[in-house]
Amino acid sequence: MDAITSTDPEITLDNKLIAFDNFEQLIENLDNANNIAKLSLWTPLLGCLEHDEHEMRRMAAWCIGTAVQNNQPSQERLMAAKITAT
Repeated sequence: MDAITSTDPEITLDNKLIAFDNFEQLIENLDNANNIAKLSLWTPLLGCLEHDEHEMRRMAAWCIGTAVQNNQPSQERLMAAKITAT
């Protein structure tokens, strides 16, 4: 997530999208998806939904969808993180 949310100009949009794709592949595994909360990644992931670049917003939404698909614990943690963020 550090590469995805980095403000370092050397980390290009393409690099961030590749990092997002890798992250999405990791969280296809339910155990990894359930670790999003333990690693405090819901807040930065939700923050990416507000990004100026539409591709970043798309990837964030894709990762969120992957994490919560058929995964009630992650669905509950997402809702808790969303409520806390507002």
